[in-house]
Amino acid sequence: MIRSMTGYGRAHLEGESFTLTVEIRSVNNRFLKVSARVPEVWDRLARDVEGLVKERVSRGSVYVTLRKLGTFAGAREFLVNRGAVEEYRRQLAEIESGEDVKLSELLLLPGTVGTADETDAELDETWKSVSGLVREALEAMLEMRRREGEHLRGVLAEGVERLRRLVGDIRTGAPEMVADYRDRLAARVGELLAGTDVEVSQTDLARELAIFAQRSDIREEIDRLDSHLEQFLSLLDAEEPVGRRLEFLVQEMFREANTMGSKAADVGIARLVLDVKTEVDRLKEQVMNVE
Repeated sequence: MIRSMTGYGRAHLEGESFTLTVEIRSVNNRFLKVSARVPEVWDRLARDVEGLVKERVSRGSVYVTLRKLGTFAGAREFLVNRGAVEEYRRQLAEIESGEDVKLSELLLLPGTVGTADETDAELDETWKSVSGLVREALEAMLEMRRREGEHLRGVLAEGVERLRRLVGDIRTGAPEMVADYRDRLAARVGELLAGTDVEVSQTDLARELAIFAQRSDIREEIDRLDSHLEQFLSLLDAEEPVGRRLEFLVQEMFREANTMGSKAADVGIARLVLDVKTEVDRLKEQVMNVE
């Protein structure tokens, strides 16, 4: 079953001195793009988070946000550089009113506060909890994509059915196009030669009619369009991601419709071809949402 590229998932973990929250949202993209935002102290985990997403998602822009409040696993978020603070105080004491500078103002100066890096062992322990939370949020996001995909499948299947009916009408009307042209040609020639001694043989009319029939023959385009619709419908139930293949088929459908439109010399067929283009364009808009 196809999946949408739009989804959202959230997971939350709360302890005595901390809370962890993971939010994952995904939107349309022709390719896969994963971006993870984690607390500065866990920068090294960003690539691991992105790796988990890439294991389950093949297409779309996916944004992961990990938020932490409080102290997790005993790790401190920042460290104060006491030596830098004392040096600032010593130099400020030599300046008039320098001793009135508040500690909060000192901590804004360069070098007074740094990031507290966790050891590899601490990060490994942290990752056990973080990875579980990411997987939980990821599963929620994928479930939403699956539900959206079910709805999307119905919309696409309805579009294919409308196209099938239109193509069937074109197939039925195509032979009549030549017969109508024959009648119009004969009537036109009769009008032009009325009152003259000039005669046009049936052979000449047949030759002109044969040229028209060959030039306006759209049977191959109809057959290919039918084939594309069959393939499109079968892909809607595929287990693997098929968004790019559906995009390709839509492009081919539009190409066949354009060719039919350029060949059709009948107003009725031309209108049907225009309806086909409209339906194919609707399919294209919906396919852009498929993973």
